[in-house]
Amino acid sequence: MYDAIVVGAGPSGSSAAYHLSRGGLKTLLIDKAKFPRRKACAGAVPEWVFRQLGLSPISDIGSVPIQRMRLFYNGRKCEVDLGCPYVHIVDRARWDAFLVGRAQRAGAHFVDRCWFLRAWPRGDAIGVATSAGDFACRYLIGADGLRSTVRTMVAAPHRKRLLALGMYVYRRPSGACPIPEGTIDIHFDGPRFGYCWVFHRGDSLSIGVAGSCLALDTRRAKAVLGGLLTELGSAPALGAFHLGFLPIGHSFRRLARRRVLLVGDAGGLVDAYAGEGISYAIESGRIAAEAVLRHGGRSYAKLCRRAFGGRLNCCLALALAVHSLPSVFKRQLLKPSLLALYLNTVRDGRSYGPFLAALFRAAFLGAVAPEATRQAPLHEATHLGDQQP
Repeated sequence: MYDAIVVGAGPSGSSAAYHLSRGGLKTLLIDKAKFPRRKACAGAVPEWVFRQLGLSPISDIGSVPIQRMRLFYNGRKCEVDLGCPYVHIVDRARWDAFLVGRAQRAGAHFVDRCWFLRAWPRGDAIGVATSAGDFACRYLIGADGLRSTVRTMVAAPHRKRLLALGMYVYRRPSGACPIPEGTIDIHFDGPRFGYCWVFHRGDSLSIGVAGSCLALDTRRAKAVLGGLLTELGSAPALGAFHLGFLPIGHSFRRLARRRVLLVGDAGGLVDAYAGEGISYAIESGRIAAEAVLRHGGRSYAKLCRRAFGGRLNCCLALALAVHSLPSVFKRQLLKPSLLALYLNTVRDGRSYGPFLAALFRAAFLGAVAPEATRQAPLHEATHLGDQQP
């Protein structure tokens, strides 16, 4: 019998398995895929996550550091260079395999190509049926993503407020590249309720689109990206197209029931504005292990709310504001000081409260005095570190 079984070996599951094993619990980590496996994901991991894990992103993971953002909207551009990385682009196959190996070195038993089938109460334990056989455990951690099977034991499946992500990854053009090294381009003129991105991934480029699942399907996503490629003057031989979905609109009341806990995407713990979920996955995995080790699984939702509830609420408010009134808020994000404040917030894992307050203040002032706040198009890079607006 295991102390804990973790279903899903993505960042949240590997994080939970690592901390549970370090705490002395006999832990089984399973995943339906054969590892290493590819994952449809932009792969942006904030700088603070590596500091928390005690990792060197370049030497340990081989990531691509990003220190500059270029933001495009309505024919205007804002470019901000922080002078230091605020996110690192990781290859998910390598990143996830690294985290699984880290959990194994801590003592977790890992089985890939193992499907979770169902679970049921078995006295003081939980019975777990998998494609590799039946097991028993004291705690069950659901880290099996958007379509989590474990989630059915705790809450209803994710049905509303899904963020769609469509992306291509292709070899960099041999000639002039449309984007400099260390840069993410964000285009707000693409999909409704979303944005497009372009950035380097080592010897390849990632081009993608994120938007509401109600306004973005495969056909529309391909059309938006085709238009962007034409605009960039790039016509590469594209690889396979990937379309995935992320849950947004978290509910801390639905993260745990008895001794079943949900982490990462399975719990809906995703930044509703940018679609970033890796940092919340790793953090929620750690907190789930802490709740099991110190509180018998209780207080997990409370600990999550205390750790990052404010950040997620601010991200949801930001997404609703920017996509409901794009002409008001997207125009304000073209201000270098506001964009720099946002990037520094992402880099350090700070509260989004100060940035959100500054954005709403700028939007209000722009509404009451539009002529005084109107800006000319920005074409030159602005180097800003911790400058406040």
